[in-house]
Amino acid sequence: MTPADSLAQFATTFDRASIADHCATAESEREMLRQAFPRESLAGLPVEKYAMGLGGNDSLCWTYEFGSDRIGSIKGGSVFKFVLWFGKDGQLANSAKKKSPTPRSLGRSCGPVSSAR
Repeated sequence: MTPADSLAQFATTFDRASIADHCATAESEREMLRQAFPRESLAGLPVEKYAMGLGGNDSLCWTYEFGSDRIGSIKGGSVFKFVLWFGKDGQLANSAKKKSPTPRSLGRSCGPVSSAR
């Protein structure tokens, strides 16, 4: 049997009802993300709502890492994958430069930073 035959057989015999609970949970997580972090607001998302490390579980990064298992968790590895985070000292840290960025360099949001100085 070729891979194409296997795939064709799977497609015709797969029972979609067998994953209905998983799909419902995934849809619920997707809707939660959509409500908490609307696409149109992402460019102006405050750093405090983006970055992990302030102790809550309501940041975008925390939600992607721990609160979205059914739609694609990114658990594991280091915090460097997020580029920005709050360290144990409460200071904003940056994986790109491995030092704390300034509020001015960030514009205090994750959106575009003005080049005007």
